[in-house]
Amino acid sequence: MENKKHISLYIHGLDSSVNQKKIEIIQYHSETVYLNINYYEEKNTYMILSNLIKKEKVNCLIGSSFGGMLAYWLGKEHNIPSLLFNPGFRKEEIINSFKKNNLNYPYNLIILGENDTVVRPQSVLDFIDEMNEKNYDILKISKLGHRIDLTTFEKTVCDFYQKINL
Repeated sequence: MENKKHISLYIHGLDSSVNQKKIEIIQYHSETVYLNINYYEEKNTYMILSNLIKKEKVNCLIGSSFGGMLAYWLGKEHNIPSLLFNPGFRKEEIINSFKKNNLNYPYNLIILGENDTVVRPQSVLDFIDEMNEKNYDILKISKLGHRIDLTTFEKTVCDFYQKINL
């Protein structure tokens, strides 16, 4: 087992919940915190997660789909590297106002399923270009859709921690 110098926050997707097998994969590399969030009922999700980052001294973020979008913005705000699986970026007014006030460029590893029909890969690439990101890698996986299988998850989590440990 590796030295656990990281504390990671895992953020699940919109119509999803925490997958314990994925948590176990992350825990191999990092202490791990997570919440099961009903995004439809909880209106202060961003602030709850931001406060959790401060309280738990989180220094890595992993998010999928809507959770990937949240991880991206939280990473920018707290200057924390993030692993983003098919992040579901939205063009909302609050996000547009946030990006103008935040110049942090923490490392992002972005995983895109080329067969994703929920989050179009090109929309993510367009968003990253629009944001003028400076510190990221994109891995497109040809046979991957929106759901992330455990094999892909494990490999990319391992790659992410190796990259940020350099």
